[in-house]
Amino acid sequence: MRLFRSAALISLLPLAAISLPAKDFAPCAPRSQMARQMAQDTGWDSCQGIPLAERVGIPAPPGGEISSLSNLGISLPGIELLSPAPLNEIVDFYKKSLSPGDGWKWNAVLQIFYRGDSVSDALFLKIPSVRISAVSDPAAESFLVDEAFRNKAKTRIEIHYKPVRTAGAPPANKG
Repeated sequence: MRLFRSAALISLLPLAAISLPAKDFAPCAPRSQMARQMAQDTGWDSCQGIPLAERVGIPAPPGGEISSLSNLGISLPGIELLSPAPLNEIVDFYKKSLSPGDGWKWNAVLQIFYRGDSVSDALFLKIPSVRISAVSDPAAESFLVDEAFRNKAKTRIEIHYKPVRTAGAPPANKG
């Protein structure tokens, strides 16, 4: 009887792997008091709508937490993250993660990875891109993020992506 139960459990393992919940792209950075008050007063949560990692198609950086989201409809959707990792570590991470074989290019002067023909298209948010910059003034970062978290941030990462259509998902935004 015990052997039968074990075999039955093992036969269910592939089904369990298929039905794992989808993972958010990255965690939301701790919210500031102002952001929490806005959420309470208006019902608007600045972390609402975090895309699933599989829809972004670009990996989240080490230690990156979301400071803001954008989807204006006139450009590709965007995710801004802050990370306590130094800029060179984030650049190295993306150099390993974003393959030239998949069409990714690196512009060292502008500190931007982009997938397409023209870096200007990346700057106008028309093609997928990852722009990386050092945080020089933590106080100037998003007022939605908790001050203690902002003060630890060393790198800002701005990702613009063309949503990837996944099985069972609604059509991706045009971009």
